[in-house]
Amino acid sequence: MTVSLSLNTAFTLIEDSHYNYDDYLNQIAEVVDKDDRVLANLNADYYFKDGSLFDYRNLAYLEESNLSFSDYIVKNKIEYIIYPEEMDFIYQTRPTWNILYGNLYPYYSEMQKFIENKSRLVKTFNNSTYAIRIVREIDKKDWTVKIYKVNSQVYTEAAQKAD
Repeated sequence: MTVSLSLNTAFTLIEDSHYNYDDYLNQIAEVVDKDDRVLANLNADYYFKDGSLFDYRNLAYLEESNLSFSDYIVKNKIEYIIYPEEMDFIYQTRPTWNILYGNLYPYYSEMQKFIENKSRLVKTFNNSTYAIRIVREIDKKDWTVKIYKVNSQVYTEAAQKAD
């Protein structure tokens, strides 16, 4: 009986996880093409063509690279920001989860201002599994993912500054 219950639980978890992942990628695919350049969690990488996804973990190196968040977006020609609610949770509970993306403190405020002023929200959806990677928080609520389109004006302004 115990073996049967364990197998049933494992199968249900695997099936649910697979469904959630397919749903997660399908939600992204509704507004972002496979070859668009995005800032996103590595967990979205299977959807995107090679070289299209820039992982949040890279932001931990902005300071040592002498880049602002805006510079990073422009330098990498990022068109969309796929923003999981976990970023806010990690920032609010810092330094507990700094291991996931490094210390968010140096760039979090600038990232928020950039998102608010230099992008527009194109989609919001919930995913209890892939909108957060902290296992003990999965399924505790419907975690949100927001997809923002970077304003083309960002690239025009950067080109004007370069001239």
